[in-house]
Amino acid sequence: MGWELTIHAVPLFLAPAVAALVAGAIYANRSVGGQQRLLALVVVAGWWSLAYGIALVQTDLGAKVLFHGIMFAGVGLTPVTWLVFVVGYTGGDEWVTRRRVAALAAVPLLTALVAITNAPVGSHELFWTDPSLDASAPPVVLDAGYGPLFWAHSVYAYTLLVISGGYLLRLALFTDRIHRSQAVTLVVVSGIPIGANVAHLAGVVPGAVDPTPPALVVSGLVIATRYRLLTVVPAARQLARSELIERTPDPVIVVSDGDKVLDLNPAAASLFDTARSDAVGRQLDRVAPDLAGTAADLGPETAQTDVAVEASACASRYFDVQATPISAGYGVVTGRVLTLREITDRRRREQRLSVLNRLLRHDLRNVMTAIRGNAELVEQRVDDPEVRERMAVIERNVDTIVERREKFDSVLRSLDVDTEPVEITSTVRAVIDDADGDAKIGFEAPADCYIEGHPIVRIALEEVLENALEHATERIDVAVETADSIVELTVCDDGDGIADHEVEPLSNGRETPLEHTSGVGLWTVKWVVEALDGSVGFETDDGTCITLALPRATGVDK
Repeated sequence: MGWELTIHAVPLFLAPAVAALVAGAIYANRSVGGQQRLLALVVVAGWWSLAYGIALVQTDLGAKVLFHGIMFAGVGLTPVTWLVFVVGYTGGDEWVTRRRVAALAAVPLLTALVAITNAPVGSHELFWTDPSLDASAPPVVLDAGYGPLFWAHSVYAYTLLVISGGYLLRLALFTDRIHRSQAVTLVVVSGIPIGANVAHLAGVVPGAVDPTPPALVVSGLVIATRYRLLTVVPAARQLARSELIERTPDPVIVVSDGDKVLDLNPAAASLFDTARSDAVGRQLDRVAPDLAGTAADLGPETAQTDVAVEASACASRYFDVQATPISAGYGVVTGRVLTLREITDRRRREQRLSVLNRLLRHDLRNVMTAIRGNAELVEQRVDDPEVRERMAVIERNVDTIVERREKFDSVLRSLDVDTEPVEITSTVRAVIDDADGDAKIGFEAPADCYIEGHPIVRIALEEVLENALEHATERIDVAVETADSIVELTVCDDGDGIADHEVEPLSNGRETPLEHTSGVGLWTVKWVVEALDGSVGFETDDGTCITLALPRATGVDK
């Protein structure tokens, strides 16, 4: 077995050295997604280049055929490792199984075995025909025709490369800008060794040495070091989305444009009492009949509605259904994602509140009217002063209840109204003029001050001032101050201050048996102010100061 050094082999021996350095760096960061597959690609490329270099320096025909055959193990495994890398990179991990990878790799390994045993090492010429040495110009190269298995190998390899390109093309067309630029970069990088190989096979590149292996190592180096290709991978985003959908307690169903079930998560399978394997591929009305009619009414655009699902023979569960279109890119809608969020408890609370509201609006008023009428009748027919006074107390209390009910009803009906400029200084002054109490009220405010509100704000002002009059001993101070975008109305009294157990529920947004307000007045203030995009603040260190912060009106002449 003879050999001869040649300058043409230098790039082929340098390439595996570079591949070894790159492989070492990749191995050190192997925990990063995609690095292990890239490592396999770089190792195979180094194998190809090293075996090719050894084959090139051989001057014995049998040795040259032997090492060319060993080289073809790397040649054939390169498109396999590239396909595995690309599929994993673009989010197709479920396709990459050990059995499939082994099957893909078996073809080039068997091909390499056939090449190694080709004549003159063996007796067949399935890979090369009439092999001989060409020493007409350095270096000494293998001169042979291509047998049928060579062309079968070439078709197989380029088929895998075309499939890889299809994955990258899909990523480039149907993803965001960052991943689109990455996909284009991968296409360009992979095109360098492919172009070099095609040029060599076609005889376009001068010389007898194939430049593909060094070009492939350079491509691996670029992929490993540039353009954030392995730090911001599409597969990571797709995996995160998949895990989110799988683990969310909300049922999620993916349907095609023709309402055929494409996928559903475990929560949806449990809700509709089906297995994923049974549901996928069937029409939505067969899998989830309660949902199908509602989904059809949602239309092609993003929409939302409620639906009742028969969860058992005697009970229904209510869901808020949101339909989000799936776009295949360039505005083409190919399906929808139906997301169901359970609102059974909310629906039942709304039903209870509806009934309670009816009781407050109608039944309670009728009862109070009857009580007041009977109290007036008793008061008119008795002469006992004590009885008459007690009847008058009953009448006043009934009037207070009715008045509060009407005020409360007015607040509820006005919470969703459109805002308008309201001159707050005159509104506060009118509330002060109508106030009934012994404490002296001081008032400071600009001459004209507008808020972006609604006349319902007067109810909140009345409640705040009434609270101050109830607790004040001698004086109440009312002030209106303006800032760039807000108006602050502060009402301070010199009383004992509101107890903490009454302020805490307003801050927390809920009442408990131990922490609750003594009425609905402060809740009314909170609801009105928040409906106007404002806020309520309390200070109880020395007396009580209640501050209403309201949005200042713009574009109003002062």
